[in-house]
Amino acid sequence: MCKKAWLFFLYILLFLPATIQAQTHSWGAIVLLDEVENSFDRQGHEVWREHMQVQVLNRKGIHDFGEIVIPFSTAFQKLKVLQAMTILPDGSRVEPDKSAYNLVSPPFIMEAPIYSDLKYQTISMPALCPGAVIEYTYEIKTVKPFMKGEFWSSNLFQQYYPVKKVIYRLIVPEDKLPKVVLKHLELTPRKEKKGNKVIFVWEAKDLPAIDTEPNAPPLETLASRIVLSTINDWDKVAKWYMELAKGAFKVNKAIKDKTQELTKGLSTSWEKVKAIYNYVTQNIRYVGIEFGINGYKPHPATQVFRLRYGDCKDHSTLLIAMLRSVGIEAYPVLIPTSEMANLDSTLPMPGAFNHEIVAVKQGNKFIFLDSTAETTPCGELPPSDQGRKVLVIVGNKGIITKTPVFPASSNQACYQGKFKLLANGNLSGQVRLTYTGVYAMFKRYQFIHSTEKERWRDIEKTASTISPGAVVTDIQLSDYKDLNKPEVSVSFHLQDEQFATKTTHLLLFRPPVIIPTHLAREAAAKERKYPYYIGYLMQRQASVKIHLPGGYYTLFVPEEYIYENQVGSIHIYWEKQKNYLVYHSIMQLNQTEVPVELYPALRSLFNQAVKVNQNQVVILKQSGNK
Repeated sequence: MCKKAWLFFLYILLFLPATIQAQTHSWGAIVLLDEVENSFDRQGHEVWREHMQVQVLNRKGIHDFGEIVIPFSTAFQKLKVLQAMTILPDGSRVEPDKSAYNLVSPPFIMEAPIYSDLKYQTISMPALCPGAVIEYTYEIKTVKPFMKGEFWSSNLFQQYYPVKKVIYRLIVPEDKLPKVVLKHLELTPRKEKKGNKVIFVWEAKDLPAIDTEPNAPPLETLASRIVLSTINDWDKVAKWYMELAKGAFKVNKAIKDKTQELTKGLSTSWEKVKAIYNYVTQNIRYVGIEFGINGYKPHPATQVFRLRYGDCKDHSTLLIAMLRSVGIEAYPVLIPTSEMANLDSTLPMPGAFNHEIVAVKQGNKFIFLDSTAETTPCGELPPSDQGRKVLVIVGNKGIITKTPVFPASSNQACYQGKFKLLANGNLSGQVRLTYTGVYAMFKRYQFIHSTEKERWRDIEKTASTISPGAVVTDIQLSDYKDLNKPEVSVSFHLQDEQFATKTTHLLLFRPPVIIPTHLAREAAAKERKYPYYIGYLMQRQASVKIHLPGGYYTLFVPEEYIYENQVGSIHIYWEKQKNYLVYHSIMQLNQTEVPVELYPALRSLFNQAVKVNQNQVVILKQSGNK
């Protein structure tokens, strides 16, 4: 678990090379110094002391750094702010008054009071102006080690701001040296011995900021950092977690009765798994707290069932308890979602995870269940859980495995249209949109968390991408709340009185389909510095049948178009069927994360997907027809 206390949004920090000081207008601030002293004793008690100096350059920097936020657990840690001040450009110093220091509860505490030991220490920095320097030092002591006799930690050397100097000082017992791994960093530490302690010091200067790019991998993956742990195998992590969870899986009469009610009349184990999963997913409110930030111990299943809310650990605990109560063995799974770096299997530690899900055995493989994903059917996974290395805890054993990446055919956005085109250019017809996999998850979430009016407006917006100004009527939605129905569908009638361009003898029109202009926007940048992260494979399909007006014949239809490169493919073609033109298209994306060297291929694929759907069809009035 990273012990760095973030400033304001928890992710704004660090780094400037001296060679680019002339370009500081590009940044809101410069971190002049980030100095950390991280010490441990043999029992696992930790002291984290951090000294920060940040120079704000403009209004953006004042906005981002004007409020210091230091999260800590009152149950496990003690926090002490040692100093805080603003140093003005003329050298004068202004210290915050007492009213600037506030200990507050995070916003979710009001919804979930069982998590009330997590607090934020905030400091409103005074007299900020361009050129001023914020300086503060704080200390967090872990008075109750998470794992007795073991410790782990990490420190980021890069963030979204430049830094001039960063120092990380690690102090450990000489007979308890951790394994240390450097990521994107080549530094040789200074080493000295002081009594029965060994001190390692890593120092770096003029480190560049991590640029912000859309769809970039998580900061941990990109930034230089140090990670360390004294734990030598994953079985220790598994055993430790099961000790924490001891007794949490016990069920009472209320849970037994509900589980029996849910599974009554169901014959197969998988039917029972689905029924219990659906209940937990849709009836236990998820309170999103990062795994580890407030301790690792799950609350008892009986408490979670009674309160009807919990975080990922609590969701998993209740789901496992209910499954086991009907004879289905289920296991806790610790997982790093796509919001953090994937698991380094060579460095065992609980801090490698930010989420917990559940596994059940089906044949010789695990099926993974994430009941916090309220719109995800049983047996599927949200994009953030796919393709991740995980720790499955079976008894006191830890098994490293990987969650599946579902094929593109599982994640489909399909469009079907049947239209009638009139000689005056009017178009009318029926549209049906169907979504599966990740697309269905997105749609379910959107529909569940919106009003009927908002849903109707969104469908009207979709229709406008088919034909601007189109009128939508007779909207019908499938039962999107039912997780046993993996497909979500939307159908409506579309009418457009100005669809085709009309001349004396011709009608010109493009296929009445949804043009994915958002893809071109997402890949608008000519170059990228970091990989383009998508998180799932996908297919977009369209099939449109257009009845042509009497007295017209087809003069020009675009030729079949086939495009394929390293990241995906596009296939578009037209068919002529008596009085109809039929359009078919399919676009497929075959990579969840596109490396920098293949970004031009992704950009080309996305741009082509937009351009080729704008090609025009021309139909000609037959001579003698008015």
